[in-house]
Amino acid sequence: MKKGSDDAGQPACREWLVEKRAAIDRYNERCEEHGVFSNGLRAF
Repeated sequence: MKKGSDDAGQPACREWLVEKRAAIDRYNERCEEHGVFSNGLRAF
């Protein structure tokens, strides 16, 4: 793995996570309450 390619993406990843944190938290809360869409479809 190239070190340079990892370093270039990190600021963008952190910025994306900061922007999306509230939506991710809401989605996780919803999944805890209601489960995920595939709960009835899984065979395991």
